[in-house]
Amino acid sequence: MNWHCHTPKGHFHVSFQDKEYQGLCYAEMLEMNFAPWELAVSELYWGRFLSENHTIIWKEWRGKQSFKQLIWNGKQYSDFEIQKEGILLQSENMFLRFQMSTILKNEPIGNMVAKIPLLRYFLPKRFLRTRIIKWKRETKLLINQNVQEAGYALYQKVLWRK
Repeated sequence: MNWHCHTPKGHFHVSFQDKEYQGLCYAEMLEMNFAPWELAVSELYWGRFLSENHTIIWKEWRGKQSFKQLIWNGKQYSDFEIQKEGILLQSENMFLRFQMSTILKNEPIGNMVAKIPLLRYFLPKRFLRTRIIKWKRETKLLINQNVQEAGYALYQKVLWRK
């Protein structure tokens, strides 16, 4: 498996159905030489906070195949904690405080696959019960307990069903 964050922060501008959208964006690529349901994890956390001056991307896999990585403005860390209230990077006195929350998705993968019925025959039933929860949250970046920037974080939690 190979993870490559090729665009940690970019700017986008899209015209769609007579509306204009613009802002900060992020893009990555995950290459796997095995099926996703073979990944030995029970929970997966992944998210990002982008602002004009800061880029924070985090991933944590919990289970037999553990993995933990936070990238803050290009520097990598593994000593962070995912908490209910936010992301704590104690070694740098940084806290990404989550506030108001909007749930964007909370459903099993099977609901998404139902839109393409043929896929159901190729995926294990237990994998179809894997639940994805996605949030958009108002967020403040605190360094040494002082607010540096405010914006939004997008993140998700995946509960694997084996």
